[in-house]
Amino acid sequence: MNAQRAESYLKVVSVLDSEGGVTLRPDEVIKLRHAADTLFFDEEGRSEAVEEAKAVLSRVVESERWSEERADRLSDDIEGCGSLVPA
Repeated sequence: MNAQRAESYLKVVSVLDSEGGVTLRPDEVIKLRHAADTLFFDEEGRSEAVEEAKAVLSRVVESERWSEERADRLSDDIEGCGSLVPA
């Protein structure tokens, strides 16, 4: 655990708390939070969780609820929650 990972995790949680129910559906929030949690707590299934989060963010951009830049920032923050080592 380091300060950068913790900062990324807090950014993700903050975005999800503020966007949950506004521009993100509850199931999307759950999947994005799961990815951040999985990476941050170094759990198995990291690669799959990140891929699922990217799919959610892609759908959010395609539906024009978020800009591509905003989705990219959240994706970067999710990946910043931990080292992406296949598990």
